[in-house]
Amino acid sequence: MRSKLIAVAIATGLGVTSFTVAAAPAQNRASSPTSNAEVELLKAQLATLQAKVEELEQRTDAQSDINVSTG
Repeated sequence: MRSKLIAVAIATGLGVTSFTVAAAPAQNRASSPTSNAEVELLKAQLATLQAKVEELEQRTDAQSDINVSTG
């Protein structure tokens, strides 16, 4: 349950960020172009976050199994 909440929070944050970037005036984007290195860095950060969410989901599932078996 918590992992889904974390996943939703991360997705919401990424969505808000993408809307903010899309809504930025064209002159701001032109003055600070995104380099391939920045894009690759963001992709790596996203992959790291996805791995952490998956790990948390597995932990939560394991804890739920333990709780069910002891209950």
